[in-house]
Amino acid sequence: MTSTDPQVLRNLMQLARLSLTEAEQATLVQDLQRILSAFEVLAEVRPVAPEAAAESARALATWTMRADQAVASLEREALLASAPRHDEGFFVVPKTVGGEA
Repeated sequence: MTSTDPQVLRNLMQLARLSLTEAEQATLVQDLQRILSAFEVLAEVRPVAPEAAAESARALATWTMRADQAVASLEREALLASAPRHDEGFFVVPKTVGGEA
């Protein structure tokens, strides 16, 4: 897509149901050009041969996995002992969403 092809942008805007100002359209054209340039670089990357992918799958198939086993967890008091702050059996941490508490 080039900046001289406004019809492509109009088609994209229609498909995405966007209503953009001229300034927003100019920014979008630049962004799309950068994205398409990145895809051009990716297109130049040599693909992985199907044989290599199949070999990896065979190697993974030979692995043996242990069965999941339920084990006792640590006691709450032991976990909280190393916590900087705790209250009524829970860790106390700074609020990270919504501002100050």
